[in-house]
Amino acid sequence: MNPDDRLFDKMYGCIVGGTIGDAIGGPTEMMHYQTIERLYGRVTDLIDYGPACLYGHAGWPAGHWTDDSIVKLILCDAIIRCQGRITAEDWGDSWREMLNPRDVYVSPINAYFRLMNDGIPARDVGRGNMQANGTAMCIAPLGAINACDPFQAAYDTFEVGSLLHSGLAREAGAAVAAAVAEAFKITATPGSILDAATAYLTPRSGAAETLEPMFALARSVDSPRSFTVQFYEQFVRPAPYRPLHTDLVPEGYIETVDPLETVGAALGLFYVCGGDPEQTLVDTANFGHDCDSLGSINGAVAGAYAGAAAMPEKWRKLVDEVNNVDHRQVSVDMYRALLNHKAHLESQIAALDTLLQN
Repeated sequence: MNPDDRLFDKMYGCIVGGTIGDAIGGPTEMMHYQTIERLYGRVTDLIDYGPACLYGHAGWPAGHWTDDSIVKLILCDAIIRCQGRITAEDWGDSWREMLNPRDVYVSPINAYFRLMNDGIPARDVGRGNMQANGTAMCIAPLGAINACDPFQAAYDTFEVGSLLHSGLAREAGAAVAAAVAEAFKITATPGSILDAATAYLTPRSGAAETLEPMFALARSVDSPRSFTVQFYEQFVRPAPYRPLHTDLVPEGYIETVDPLETVGAALGLFYVCGGDPEQTLVDTANFGHDCDSLGSINGAVAGAYAGAAAMPEKWRKLVDEVNNVDHRQVSVDMYRALLNHKAHLESQIAALDTLLQN
């Protein structure tokens, strides 16, 4: 392994960038952007989880991750074990060994108990699960193991992501995986990454048609602030059950999550920020909404695009220390799995070349 090569820098950026995004968005998760302004002014760094946090997170230290990164690292484990591309069953094996349902929220919990208690094959577990961000928030490693091949990244998500979701939530995951794979290319641009996100989604699913107006907004605005305000006005859907839950979710917070809405916001912010990892993640923390998942998504994309060296070193160190994980070592192991996958592809090409010569 060459720790100085561009491929490793992108792999490390993808893996640690998603966790940093998760951690910077966690303290403002599910807040309206105006609530963030009222409470914090502007978030510019990893901060402690204050008393206004939902979900029992108040009191967590700066740099603490959420379930996004926990499930992501279990996906990395499956890829590293298999030394390349995986199936839903491979990911299910890692879930059986590593996932603690107390560490995750509704859609992974549902999938966990269907997998563990009901004996449902991993490929069928996600059918009927609630449409949420569970696949999109953690799927970036599938883009990384399919680096530079967004088509295969998307289609692997249709298989592997079936452990968590079917339908539009799985389509959202495929968009993220394709964006990550595209971001590994030396020739990638923020625009080509948005294009890749919609290029391989299921025709007639409505997923691409939902994302494209969000991306059009990103291409039309001149600042992250303008994108935030207009996105809320045009695309954030009100919760249909708000009158039933005003005692649980206070005014000034977001109460419902649509996975395509999340992906559109995450990749739109990445584009508006020119792919710069630090600016992308700071503006994601101030965007609000499900911004730990937004940060998990666009932190991974920005890291794959710009590399780990473009991210503040203090952020990389802090998420390691607080969560007791060596993201660099995980990235080394993912890098080796990718090189093994590359060798497999080279062997296939050599076999085809032999057929052409005879």
